[in-house]
Amino acid sequence: MGSSERRECLPVKPGSPWTEQDDARLLQLKWSDGMLTWKVIAKYFPGKTRMSCELRYEKIIADMWDEKGRDRLANLYDSHKEKMWQMIAQEINVPSKDAEENHWRIGKREMEKRADDTSFRETWEKDFVAPDHDLNLAPPPVDDNQGRTQSDNWSGREETSMLNHRAAGKHWEEISTLLPGRSAQGCISRYTKLCERAGGWSPELQTDLSRLYQERKSEMWAELAEQLAVPWQSAEAMHWILGLKGMRGRARFPQTVEPDEPAANPHELQPPNLTDCEPFDNCWATLILNRDPWGRNMPGAY
Repeated sequence: MGSSERRECLPVKPGSPWTEQDDARLLQLKWSDGMLTWKVIAKYFPGKTRMSCELRYEKIIADMWDEKGRDRLANLYDSHKEKMWQMIAQEINVPSKDAEENHWRIGKREMEKRADDTSFRETWEKDFVAPDHDLNLAPPPVDDNQGRTQSDNWSGREETSMLNHRAAGKHWEEISTLLPGRSAQGCISRYTKLCERAGGWSPELQTDLSRLYQERKSEMWAELAEQLAVPWQSAEAMHWILGLKGMRGRARFPQTVEPDEPAANPHELQPPNLTDCEPFDNCWATLILNRDPWGRNMPGAY
């Protein structure tokens, strides 16, 4: 394609639909630097929110995987997960099975937040205080627009402050006065969730797991992605999209993909090594959007 058909980071009108070139840029940004947050990525798409960028990315990834590919991913992950998680588990001195299970319990967005926000406490404090199980706790409030509890919006600075005050023996009412906008009940709910969601792991250990996963995930997924002949980013993203139920459910059944089916070159779908806002054309976007991970043509959906 000629240079007249190329573009750099042009403004996007608020509410405008995603184009193929937008999709290619989204993948390029996400895949070229796995440490970029959605907040940063959204700045390249004026009029798009970080949530809309994340949801669009998930849709692009999901459209690249057919049912056979999803089944094969689930089965390979099931057979490789102990080895994959061992490299992290050894560093934080926990069983690999616990590390794998707790990454599901903590969840993708929370793990990304804990990895990106340096104000979350890392070291597992010896004076960690267990939740007050004798309290009659009401369920945390739910934000219908977000589909998640309001207590999930805690920053690392807020959580660290709460944990420090609690370790110092302060009561919840007093702690809430030191955290503007947080009620005593909200503090209790957040603290209880932190203590109970990962099988008793401290918040600090949950942060350690999240940060190590962010640092090591490319290495963790490399072998599995090579067997699937896909970029590791695609395999890693698809495992989150399927979720615990989807991955385990598919792993219970024999693989539907034929064992002698030829695989594509594992580097065929790798994104170009572009610097931010370097010009590019629609060729790569067309390649990504119209082919599945095994190199077979897919019906155009855009």
